Amino acid sequence: MKYGIIGVIVIACSVLFGISVGAAVIKVRENTSVSAASGVVRFSMPVPSGASGKLEMDVADDTGVSRANQQIIAGVSKNVSIDVSGSDTEVLSVVLTRNDKTAVAGTYLFDFKNNTSSVVTEDIAGAFKQIGALEASADDSASDLFGDINYDGSVNAADSAEILAYSAEVGAGYTGTLREYMGNQ
Repeated sequence: MKYGIIGVIVIACSVLFGISVGAAVIKVRENTSVSAASGVVRFSMPVPSGASGKLEMDVADDTGVSRANQQIIAGVSKNVSIDVSGSDTEVLSVVLTRNDKTAVAGTYLFDFKNNTSSVVTEDIAGAFKQIGALEASADDSASDLFGDINYDGSVNAADSAEILAYSAEVGAGYTGTLREYMGNQ
């Protein structure tokens, strides 16, 4: 039998000081279970137009533990849905994997009590591009790294060399834009 702090004090007082507690019964109850609101959220994500290939979609927590997993064949459907189970509210990431390349399509707040999800951060097309399931176009500059003109994921000397080569071409009479020049290489 477990005794709470009050029960221990009463027993100690009666033993040490001879205080009688008579017929009084003291019950101390300990609440050891906390009930969490659990449920299932049906999460849906659009598949970008022009995406292709077979890939995996994982919904994972911040430790990387997968809560739900589904295979996607991009180009077949315009939308993919997956049921995610959990309790209370949690921020979970949607991770795409293809040929050992992974990218986070977004992080979402899942409210399992109300069976809803909402966007925290999202770049679905960018994730499809990172894993090679969607071709990057020259017009995608809004999501590209500023100064990364060769689209290799970093701004470095290679980008500077491309700009110098383009400048030399312009000096020799080339009239196209930098994007056109990069597309002709």
